[in-house]
Amino acid sequence: MCGSKSSIVISNEEYIANNIFESTSLSCGTVEYEVGGEYCVRKSGAVENVFLYGVEYVPEGMDGYVNQQHHHHHGTMKSHGWREALDGIRNVARELCLTAPRREEDGVAVKEAKIGIFAFCQDMLVFPYIKRKGHNGSNEEDDEEELAVAIVSDVTEDPFCPLPLNSWSYNVGDGLESKEWYRFCRVLDSFTELMEQLSGESSPQQQQYNDKWKRNCGGAALVALSDALKDSGGRGTLITTRRPNYGVGALRDREAVTKYGIGSSSEQKLFTPLQQLVQRNNDAVGMIKDKPAGLFYKKLGEECAKNRVCLDIVVTSSSVSVPSTDPKQLNKNPNMREFLDVATLG
Repeated sequence: MCGSKSSIVISNEEYIANNIFESTSLSCGTVEYEVGGEYCVRKSGAVENVFLYGVEYVPEGMDGYVNQQHHHHHGTMKSHGWREALDGIRNVARELCLTAPRREEDGVAVKEAKIGIFAFCQDMLVFPYIKRKGHNGSNEEDDEEELAVAIVSDVTEDPFCPLPLNSWSYNVGDGLESKEWYRFCRVLDSFTELMEQLSGESSPQQQQYNDKWKRNCGGAALVALSDALKDSGGRGTLITTRRPNYGVGALRDREAVTKYGIGSSSEQKLFTPLQQLVQRNNDAVGMIKDKPAGLFYKKLGEECAKNRVCLDIVVTSSSVSVPSTDPKQLNKNPNMREFLDVATLG
């Protein structure tokens, strides 16, 4: 997503006249959405050191099923990394513990680096957090804590962040021995079991007949990230397996055409930014689906820029075998996943 129109866009006629490129993908670029308006619209004040993550949850064994309609030419290859994503986020939190910047607050040096995580799947957003069970009449620090969860079920009209930022983010800046570090680790350690309970006890074979697993409400997850960071600013990262296809921000699969060739109208539509495609779209069905999505991402991008928020969209790719460099492991090819940063808003 771009904050302003590109200065290197050249019309198709100029490309053809000058015979510079033959591919429409080059002449139209790969910008999916353009955000117009003023460039400098940000609030004043410092941006807090906050990192939030929204991760798509898909049960193990469901990878191929939920991705049958994602990149049709890729078939049903596995392209999900829930556990890998949790491990990666834990590593980020560990680095934040060690590298959090210092600042002065009332003459006291403070190290602050907040991190939080929620999941999205089917038609809901799931926010785990730690809360106190109740006061025991003594110091609050001694109160026993328990894992709680807040769920957003409205992903089709007006999704939002259901909790104050401090309720589900953890200041790990005080180091690996801090209470906040252990609280965040507790959330990560229990997250998979929590999602299994919420999604039901049925086996993957039974779950695959539930069409809800084909849903991806990534658009609603982006709104929740933006809403959570609107006052503090900061960075949010969406880790997903595919395009959002349900709820706000849903995108139709523009790649699902019978065939397209270099310079064809189908290829031109495939690589045309959505707002421009809407303006000259003669397909009534396509316009009905494209126009709300175009307006949604335009507004979201403008809000992110205004509130000093950066949202990254990362898509997990198929796992690939990588030959081991250890002479003793030459016959073993461990699977690794790639995480592709495909877009940035704000």
